[in-house]
Amino acid sequence: MSGSRAKDVWGDVLAEPVADLRNQPTQLPTFFLFILIPVVTAFPGAGVPINELAAVVIVGLSILRPARDLAIPFWAYLGLFGSILAVYFGTFALDVFEVRRMGHLAVWAGLALVLISGRVHIASAARGMAVSLFAGAALGLAGFNLGNYAGRLNSYWGDPNAAGFWMLTVGLVSIPFIASRSRRTILMIVIAVALLLTFSRTTLAAAVIAGVWLLIGRRLPLALAVGFVGLITYAVNQIPEEAAVYGPFSGREGSDTLREAISEQVAYKVFQQPWSGGGAGSARVLVEGDTFFFHNSYLAVVSEGGYVALACILIFLISCFVGLVWLPTRLRSGWMESALLAMAVVAVSLGEVWFDLAGAVVFGITAWYLLDARRRRDERTSRGAKGIFERGEPSGGRHLRG
Repeated sequence: MSGSRAKDVWGDVLAEPVADLRNQPTQLPTFFLFILIPVVTAFPGAGVPINELAAVVIVGLSILRPARDLAIPFWAYLGLFGSILAVYFGTFALDVFEVRRMGHLAVWAGLALVLISGRVHIASAARGMAVSLFAGAALGLAGFNLGNYAGRLNSYWGDPNAAGFWMLTVGLVSIPFIASRSRRTILMIVIAVALLLTFSRTTLAAAVIAGVWLLIGRRLPLALAVGFVGLITYAVNQIPEEAAVYGPFSGREGSDTLREAISEQVAYKVFQQPWSGGGAGSARVLVEGDTFFFHNSYLAVVSEGGYVALACILIFLISCFVGLVWLPTRLRSGWMESALLAMAVVAVSLGEVWFDLAGAVVFGITAWYLLDARRRRDERTSRGAKGIFERGEPSGGRHLRG
């Protein structure tokens, strides 16, 4: 394959799906629509985030396009629609209707599905989001000392943790599809600096883990690579609490105390209805007279859709990650694997991850990548088997064993 010897900024031979798409021309309508996907700011007076409106348009237009010849596995449908149906069940059972939240979940599943099915030109979508991440980082730097989070980059995400989440996870699935090496390098540097300036402890820990996997995931045997990342994860979790409020993280003792109070209320609320959940929009608690969102996306999913919804999400996550790791080396992508790892880590301390549109993008692009890579593998295997028969090899020959 012509693109199979292309190399990324780390010097690795690129996986074939990325190498082939990287040199394809950009489809401008897709490019411009996906520029809006990371923009969570609401239209003035409308109250609806710009990215949700863009996602509705993308899903609506994509339905009219033919799907690529990709066999979408059951676990993908289960993860997307099983999870939101579990949330809807909890909503209907309790007669508590959060229409806007229910609509958001439908758009979330729709966006992920059109990406998985190949109805969206992935490279154009990734390039559009890369431009938006670059613009978001630049705006964050320009307004670094302004707003409620002066001294921490937040940009149009409105919160440093959300900014770090978007730039890290969506950046990982977007960067590899940029054709120019210099532009990829510049974007990586800008995102790295912006991540540091969010001073988001969770995002920075996730970035370290994702970076380690990106560097060693394809170089080491699977067991050793997983063990090494597990060791780093353990080391991060063993950092003394005093270090979490040291230096650039100082002055957050009050924030951490509030987080502990929220966590206590979250634990109480979640285990009231752990199996059915409390329905759409229920991942909120009341602390000292104020309403707060959860600070853990795993528990937020349980709160809305119970253990069933969380199980569906985790089945998608694990199935996709394991599928990516078990691809032949020439087809593996450390970028896609790292994106899933980063999202799983960030979800521990950020309330809206799995059902965020960033989650739909990461799920959609990584699952599409897996299906496309499997298609290429199967086509190559089929061509090899056809060549064997054409040369007259016996059906029981060594080439056909296993």
